[in-house]
Amino acid sequence: MNTNLEFFRQRFPALYEITDRKPSETAVLSPAKNGELTACENGLWLHSRYNPSSEAEKLTEDFDEELHETALFLGCGLLYAPEVFAEKHPDANIIIVEKDQGTFFSALESRNLEKLFAHKKLAIVLTEDAENASSVIKNYPASKIKIFAFPNLIQKNREWYATIIQSVKKTAEREKVNTKTLEKFSSLWLKNSCKNLRYSFTLDGVNKFHQTAG
Repeated sequence: MNTNLEFFRQRFPALYEITDRKPSETAVLSPAKNGELTACENGLWLHSRYNPSSEAEKLTEDFDEELHETALFLGCGLLYAPEVFAEKHPDANIIIVEKDQGTFFSALESRNLEKLFAHKKLAIVLTEDAENASSVIKNYPASKIKIFAFPNLIQKNREWYATIIQSVKKTAEREKVNTKTLEKFSSLWLKNSCKNLRYSFTLDGVNKFHQTAG
Protein backbone atom coordinates (compact mmCIF):
# COMPACT_ATOMS: atom_id res chain seq x y z
CA MET A 1 0.00 0.00 0.00
CA ASN A 2 1.05 3.60 -0.62
CA THR A 3 2.74 4.69 2.62
CA ASN A 4 0.99 8.06 2.59
CA LEU A 5 -2.37 6.36 2.23
CA GLU A 6 -1.59 4.30 5.30
CA PHE A 7 -0.67 7.45 7.23
CA PHE A 8 -3.93 8.98 6.04
CA ARG A 9 -5.94 5.90 7.04
CA GLN A 10 -4.40 5.84 10.52
CA ARG A 11 -4.93 9.55 11.21
CA PHE A 12 -8.33 9.98 9.55
CA PRO A 13 -10.03 6.56 9.36
CA ALA A 14 -13.57 7.91 8.88
CA LEU A 15 -12.49 10.24 6.06
CA TYR A 16 -10.47 7.44 4.52
CA GLU A 17 -13.55 5.23 4.28
CA ILE A 18 -15.78 7.79 2.54
CA THR A 19 -13.26 8.81 -0.14
CA ASP A 20 -12.49 6.91 -3.34
CA ARG A 21 -8.74 7.62 -2.96
CA LYS A 22 -8.23 8.06 -6.72
CA PRO A 23 -5.63 10.56 -8.00
CA SER A 24 -6.57 13.40 -10.32
CA GLU A 25 -7.05 12.60 -13.98
CA THR A 26 -6.14 16.14 -15.06
CA ALA A 27 -3.07 16.98 -12.96
CA VAL A 28 0.22 16.34 -14.78
CA LEU A 29 3.28 15.87 -12.57
CA SER A 30 6.82 16.60 -13.77
CA PRO A 31 10.27 17.35 -12.26
CA ALA A 32 11.02 20.94 -11.31
CA LYS A 33 14.49 22.38 -11.95
CA ASN A 34 15.66 21.39 -8.46
CA GLY A 35 14.48 17.79 -8.88
CA GLU A 36 11.32 18.06 -6.79
CA LEU A 37 7.98 17.27 -8.35
CA THR A 38 5.76 20.07 -9.55
CA ALA A 39 2.30 19.88 -11.10
CA CYS A 40 0.32 21.47 -13.89
CA GLU A 41 -3.46 21.23 -14.24
CA ASN A 42 -5.34 22.44 -17.31
CA GLY A 43 -2.39 24.64 -18.27
CA LEU A 44 -2.06 26.16 -14.79
CA TRP A 45 1.08 25.47 -12.74
CA LEU A 46 0.19 24.62 -9.15
CA HIS A 47 3.76 25.11 -7.92
CA SER A 48 7.04 26.67 -8.96
CA ARG A 49 8.74 25.03 -11.94
CA TYR A 50 12.09 25.74 -10.30
CA ASN A 51 11.89 25.15 -6.55
CA PRO A 52 8.46 24.24 -5.08
CA SER A 53 9.61 23.88 -1.47
CA SER A 54 11.43 27.23 -1.48
CA GLU A 55 8.31 28.82 -2.91
CA ALA A 56 6.28 27.26 -0.09
CA GLU A 57 8.69 28.70 2.48
CA LYS A 58 8.12 32.21 1.16
CA LEU A 59 4.36 31.78 0.86
CA THR A 60 3.96 30.78 4.50
CA GLU A 61 6.52 33.02 6.19
CA ASP A 62 4.04 35.68 7.38
CA PHE A 63 2.36 33.45 9.97
CA ASP A 64 2.67 35.22 13.33
CA GLU A 65 2.31 32.86 16.30
CA GLU A 66 1.50 35.81 18.56
CA LEU A 67 -1.53 36.66 16.40
CA HIS A 68 -2.55 33.32 14.93
CA GLU A 69 -3.32 29.86 16.25
CA THR A 70 -4.47 28.19 13.04
CA ALA A 71 -3.22 28.01 9.46
CA LEU A 72 -6.03 27.40 6.98
CA PHE A 73 -4.80 26.11 3.62
CA LEU A 74 -7.38 26.41 0.85
CA GLY A 75 -6.43 24.05 -1.96
CA CYS A 76 -3.69 21.50 -1.41
CA GLY A 77 -1.68 21.08 -4.63
CA LEU A 78 1.12 18.66 -3.82
CA LEU A 79 1.01 19.82 -0.17
CA TYR A 80 4.35 21.63 -0.16
CA ALA A 81 3.06 24.62 1.83
CA PRO A 82 1.34 22.64 4.62
CA GLU A 83 4.38 20.38 4.90
CA VAL A 84 6.82 23.28 5.22
CA PHE A 85 4.50 24.99 7.68
CA ALA A 86 4.14 21.84 9.81
CA GLU A 87 7.90 21.67 10.38
CA LYS A 88 8.17 25.35 11.32
CA HIS A 89 5.09 25.50 13.55
CA PRO A 90 4.62 22.24 15.50
CA ASP A 91 2.16 23.82 17.95
CA ALA A 92 -0.15 25.57 15.48
CA ASN A 93 -3.38 24.08 14.14
CA ILE A 94 -3.32 23.14 10.45
CA ILE A 95 -6.50 22.80 8.39
CA ILE A 96 -6.26 21.67 4.77
CA VAL A 97 -9.43 22.17 2.74
CA GLU A 98 -9.70 20.70 -0.76
CA LYS A 99 -12.80 20.43 -2.93
CA ASP A 100 -11.19 18.15 -5.52
CA GLN A 101 -10.29 14.88 -3.81
CA GLY A 102 -8.28 13.77 -6.82
CA THR A 103 -5.75 16.56 -6.31
CA PHE A 104 -5.24 15.52 -2.70
CA PHE A 105 -4.68 11.88 -3.59
CA SER A 106 -2.29 12.85 -6.39
CA ALA A 107 -0.18 14.48 -3.70
CA LEU A 108 -0.34 11.36 -1.54
CA GLU A 109 0.72 9.25 -4.50
CA SER A 110 3.68 11.41 -5.49
CA ARG A 111 5.55 12.60 -2.37
CA ASN A 112 6.67 11.35 1.05
CA LEU A 113 4.41 13.22 3.46
CA GLU A 114 5.29 11.46 6.71
CA LYS A 115 6.32 14.70 8.43
CA LEU A 116 3.02 16.36 7.55
CA PHE A 117 0.92 13.46 8.83
CA ALA A 118 2.98 13.39 12.02
CA HIS A 119 1.82 16.89 12.93
CA LYS A 120 -0.33 16.57 16.05
CA LYS A 121 -2.83 19.30 15.17
CA LEU A 122 -3.57 18.45 11.55
CA ALA A 123 -7.11 18.48 10.15
CA ILE A 124 -8.06 17.57 6.58
CA VAL A 125 -11.36 18.51 4.97
CA LEU A 126 -12.27 16.89 1.65
CA THR A 127 -15.75 17.85 0.54
CA GLU A 128 -17.68 19.39 -2.32
CA ASP A 129 -20.00 21.14 0.14
CA ALA A 130 -18.62 24.54 1.17
CA GLU A 131 -21.01 24.70 4.14
CA ASN A 132 -19.66 21.42 5.48
CA ALA A 133 -16.13 22.74 5.17
CA SER A 134 -17.10 25.96 6.95
CA SER A 135 -18.76 24.03 9.77
CA VAL A 136 -15.47 22.22 10.49
CA ILE A 137 -13.50 25.47 10.44
CA LYS A 138 -15.93 27.03 12.94
CA ASN A 139 -14.50 24.71 15.59
CA TYR A 140 -11.47 27.03 15.64
CA PRO A 141 -11.41 30.70 16.76
CA ALA A 142 -11.81 32.56 13.46
CA SER A 143 -10.01 35.68 14.64
CA LYS A 144 -6.90 33.52 15.20
CA ILE A 145 -6.94 31.95 11.72
CA LYS A 146 -4.41 32.85 9.05
CA ILE A 147 -5.80 32.00 5.61
CA PHE A 148 -3.47 30.74 2.88
CA ALA A 149 -5.35 30.84 -0.42
CA PHE A 150 -2.73 30.70 -3.16
CA PRO A 151 -4.30 31.83 -6.47
CA ASN A 152 -3.24 28.91 -8.67
CA LEU A 153 -4.45 26.33 -6.15
CA ILE A 154 -7.96 27.75 -5.88
CA GLN A 155 -8.37 29.00 -9.44
CA LYS A 156 -10.67 26.28 -10.78
CA ASN A 157 -13.00 26.51 -7.74
CA ARG A 158 -12.54 30.18 -6.89
CA GLU A 159 -16.17 30.92 -5.95
CA TRP A 160 -16.33 27.81 -3.75
CA TYR A 161 -13.25 28.87 -1.80
CA ALA A 162 -14.48 32.48 -1.67
CA THR A 163 -17.54 31.22 0.21
CA ILE A 164 -15.30 29.70 2.87
CA ILE A 165 -13.15 32.83 3.14
CA GLN A 166 -16.25 34.95 3.62
CA SER A 167 -17.56 32.60 6.30
CA VAL A 168 -14.28 32.83 8.25
CA LYS A 169 -14.23 36.62 7.99
CA LYS A 170 -17.84 36.97 9.17
CA THR A 171 -17.22 34.68 12.12
CA ALA A 172 -14.07 36.63 13.03
CA GLU A 173 -16.05 39.90 13.00
CA ARG A 174 -18.68 38.40 15.32
CA GLU A 175 -15.96 37.24 17.69
CA LYS A 176 -14.49 40.74 17.81
CA VAL A 177 -17.90 42.24 18.60
CA ASN A 178 -18.47 39.69 21.37
CA THR A 179 -15.03 40.38 22.82
CA LYS A 180 -15.63 44.14 22.83
CA THR A 181 -19.04 43.64 24.46
CA LEU A 182 -17.46 41.48 27.17
CA GLU A 183 -14.73 44.04 27.78
CA LYS A 184 -17.31 46.82 28.08
CA PHE A 185 -19.78 45.09 30.40
CA SER A 186 -17.73 42.48 32.24
CA SER A 187 -17.32 44.56 35.38
CA LEU A 188 -21.06 45.29 35.48
CA TRP A 189 -21.94 41.60 34.97
CA LEU A 190 -19.52 40.61 37.72
CA LYS A 191 -20.97 43.21 40.08
CA ASN A 192 -24.55 42.08 39.44
CA SER A 193 -23.58 38.40 39.72
CA CYS A 194 -22.04 39.03 43.13
CA LYS A 195 -25.16 40.86 44.29
CA ASN A 196 -27.39 37.99 43.16
CA LEU A 197 -25.11 35.20 44.32
CA ARG A 198 -27.09 34.47 47.51
CA TYR A 199 -30.25 33.83 45.47
CA SER A 200 -28.63 31.39 43.05
CA PHE A 201 -28.59 28.66 45.70
CA THR A 202 -32.28 29.01 46.62
CA LEU A 203 -34.04 29.49 43.28
CA ASP A 204 -34.84 26.86 40.66
CA GLY A 205 -32.57 26.66 37.63
CA VAL A 206 -33.64 26.64 33.98
CA ASN A 207 -33.71 22.83 33.95
CA LYS A 208 -37.12 23.11 35.57
CA PHE A 209 -38.54 24.29 32.26
CA HIS A 210 -36.92 21.59 30.09
CA GLN A 211 -39.41 20.16 27.55
CA THR A 212 -42.26 22.29 28.90
CA ALA A 213 -42.69 24.51 25.82
CA GLY A 214 -45.75 23.81 23.71
